[in-house]
Amino acid sequence: MTLYAKTKLNRVGQMTHFKTRSAHRRLFLAMFASSAALFAGCTGSESGGQYGSNSLTLDSISVTEGQTWQINRPIQFMFSEPIDFDTVNPNTINISQTSGEGTVGEYYVDESDPRRLYWQPVCPTEADYSDAGLLPDSEYTIFVRGADTSSVTVTTEDGRQLSSARTVDFQTSIAGDLSVLFFDTQEGPPIPLVRAPGETGVGTYVEFGGDPTSRIFFEYNSEGDGVLPGGDLVPLNLYSNTETQVAMVIEFNQPVNPAVENIHQNRVRLEFDADLTEVGTDWQAVVSEVELYANCTDSGSQVRITPIGIIPQDRDLRLLVSAEFEDLRGQRNPHPLTNFG
Repeated sequence: MTLYAKTKLNRVGQMTHFKTRSAHRRLFLAMFASSAALFAGCTGSESGGQYGSNSLTLDSISVTEGQTWQINRPIQFMFSEPIDFDTVNPNTINISQTSGEGTVGEYYVDESDPRRLYWQPVCPTEADYSDAGLLPDSEYTIFVRGADTSSVTVTTEDGRQLSSARTVDFQTSIAGDLSVLFFDTQEGPPIPLVRAPGETGVGTYVEFGGDPTSRIFFEYNSEGDGVLPGGDLVPLNLYSNTETQVAMVIEFNQPVNPAVENIHQNRVRLEFDADLTEVGTDWQAVVSEVELYANCTDSGSQVRITPIGIIPQDRDLRLLVSAEFEDLRGQRNPHPLTNFG
């Protein structure tokens, strides 16, 4: 039986890790650029521009006129030449509801091909999707300004303007069927990410003292179980002592369903072994607050588990993801996951 983190009054062997999001972001861009399925059949209207011509042209937009688009799916703009990313902003490319209300998202350029620009709508963390960059059952307009309509446009790296404006109207589906509302960025059910020994990438970790930089990451051991390196112990989470407070953050390999019933300790939780005589036979939930801390991140998503009250002393602990926990499109694991932390 694998031993997990044990509770302890004082923390030992604390390590500090800093997450280099810029590097992950570059990897994320390359992934989207190489995913042909993401934009297959969605090339938009063609402008006929050629690389190296005197005028910058917008050759295609991945969403077509009148198309129904998933609320988490990025939109690709393909230009005839590499663009100056500093000229990309809501004044040169505007995506808004047809009624005039704004959207929330992020522009980025494919570093391997700077002709490709993407707009990634913010992915929802709220159960009603109210914080999504694109809202369900809504109509949107993309307006790309050109030199024929405005003095301010996207330009090439040497300052040449986009020659012609472009407008595309599209819509999103009603909230209901997850397989229609969301785009699946990763095949299969949600899987926790755990580091291999010596790795420095993203992974599931324990956070100490409310300090997001004070972390110990789980690592796979030789048996394929996620454990804290060196057998580090977890403090008791005393309310009166901030330094003893802990939170567990599970990094998943893809976005997950933000529904209330999914982001709940019935489906994802911290457990302790209540049987002191026979190890691993009576796992009980540690009462906790469960929060979808981030969704549609570079790696996938983050679920944060914050224990409420004292963690039972000198007990084995583990993290559990139930078989009912699901990704954005409702995909689930066939069995509970318990060997990652």
